[in-house]
Amino acid sequence: MGSFVVRKCKTLDKLITEYVALYGKENWALSTYEGNVALINNYILPIIGTAKLSEINTRFIERYYQSLLKRRAVINPLNKTSRNEFVYTAGK
Repeated sequence: MGSFVVRKCKTLDKLITEYVALYGKENWALSTYEGNVALINNYILPIIGTAKLSEINTRFIERYYQSLLKRRAVINPLNKTSRNEFVYTAGK
């Protein structure tokens, strides 16, 4: 009827999914899209995807970064290797 309805996302996974659908598909090159979606699916959604947006603050993000220090990198499906043992190494 000519009206625009804004959905209210309550969790991070809903927000990211909506963002990728609205922005990523239209504005990212194919390789960028594939890489970003892989990073989201491997390192964001499984770890903090169910977090409520109201819970996300600087302390929450710091805990997330700390968890990446201990998280093993996903193996590349094309060559069955990973470049680093862990996702994030502080200071390198």
